[in-house]
Amino acid sequence: PDIGSATMVDAPQNEINFHLQQSARIQGRVMCGGMGLANVPIQAFVRTENPWGGWNMQDVAWANTDPEGYYTLRVAPGQQYGVRVQPNDPQWQAQMYSNTTDIGSAMLVPAIAGVPATGVDFQLLQSAQISGQVMGNGVGLANAQVQVLNQDMGNVAMTSTDENGNYSLWVPADVGYYVRVSPIPPQWQWQYYDNATDAGSATVVTPASGPASTNLVIHLRQNAQIVGQVLGNGAG
Repeated sequence: PDIGSATMVDAPQNEINFHLQQSARIQGRVMCGGMGLANVPIQAFVRTENPWGGWNMQDVAWANTDPEGYYTLRVAPGQQYGVRVQPNDPQWQAQMYSNTTDIGSAMLVPAIAGVPATGVDFQLLQSAQISGQVMGNGVGLANAQVQVLNQDMGNVAMTSTDENGNYSLWVPADVGYYVRVSPIPPQWQWQYYDNATDAGSATVVTPASGPASTNLVIHLRQNAQIVGQVLGNGAG
């Protein structure tokens, strides 16, 4: 059913016959606050374990939700599939069934020919935007890494500043985060918002859902350089 396992033929060639198998269906609805969301892209995927750790994901079917938020995915029977929603609008969080953003935690759906898998529904979480500028001596700093961490110090989102030091990130709304900056030039100190070098002293940022963003301007401090020489018996 995929191009990688297709048989190549030389033209002209006769009697290229197909024996079609019945597909299986995965059906559900994408909602927020009980309302269906239209035109949301949704995919079925096969999950395989990576021998070096983590997971691989291969999309095998695609659809968009209808005006009421309903969708149908047609897949090959006899396997289990993950289902993923990737909204075009950044105010909605991309997620996998059942309500997770982690591929390893995604609930797989068995696909059986003639028996639709129904009720594979999504209640989307709203996103919030964290944006701002990273500055040093009053000037925006380019290519600084800005990282949003949850309160267990797990990575949630990451980006780099543009040429003027500006950055923007989308994260799940109404959750507390740390924002950490790792500048590229060594003369600048990495730090947490707001002017802290450790998470215990950092300010927790809780962005709210909606069009307004949490605007954080982060002023980095310069490092000082200590130079000298180590001597032993009068020699360096």
